[in-house]
Amino acid sequence: MFLFDLADYEKGTLTVRHKIPYAVIDDLPGAELKKLLLDDTKPLCFDHTLHDQIQGQLAAGLVLSGFFEDAMGENDPLTGVIDVLMATRAVKSRL
Repeated sequence: MFLFDLADYEKGTLTVRHKIPYAVIDDLPGAELKKLLLDDTKPLCFDHTLHDQIQGQLAAGLVLSGFFEDAMGENDPLTGVIDVLMATRAVKSRL
């Protein structure tokens, strides 16, 4: 979902705008970032590649013991197309 322009996304239009990995503070132009920082209803978002997330956990010595995907909710334009949220369960290896 971070691939898309946020304003368009909130209107249900999927306009590809960003690359992944994505960080609001690095990728938004100054005026847009300033506007976002003044809006306390929206979080600062950071998106990572799946490789960075999984490999980072493995490199830290964690063992993945669970995985879950979910959609954003029925009003999200990507629901029914692709799950955009994921969570892993990882435990410290005893090796």
